[in-house]
Amino acid sequence: MLTKYTEWSPSAVKEYITTIKDHVKAKGTFAYSFDVAVLKAPCTEVFTAFGAEDGFEEQVGRFVTAVKGDMPEGYKGADYGGEVKVDGEGGGNGEKSVRMVIGWVSKEAHVEAKGKPGAIQENIGELRTKRRGVDLFHVNFKEL
Repeated sequence: MLTKYTEWSPSAVKEYITTIKDHVKAKGTFAYSFDVAVLKAPCTEVFTAFGAEDGFEEQVGRFVTAVKGDMPEGYKGADYGGEVKVDGEGGGNGEKSVRMVIGWVSKEAHVEAKGKPGAIQENIGELRTKRRGVDLFHVNFKEL
């Protein structure tokens, strides 16, 4: 069974989120539930879609399933989820957001995989409709 952040008690999540907000001065906070193994990959691609319409989260699910089935070189796993608003006034004026995380051995492995024929190229259209905008970055999480 996969370990997910949803196993945290609501009070522990709120305390953790509040600590983060104190440091980054966020206007609003959203929590997402992801497979911890993906976040432990050497490099994590973080894709966030803003203004997601009905059906977009399912499209992201189809994309993730296709990529998991193809297992591109350097791929370490993926997960996704819709927003869960914790508190605050921000968050896109009530717009829904969907976040996807994909673990890679490196940013270069991601760039190389998306340039080759396969599930990413064949299914990228799933991520290009039913949303207002996106943000994408790579991060190397460190366990504290």
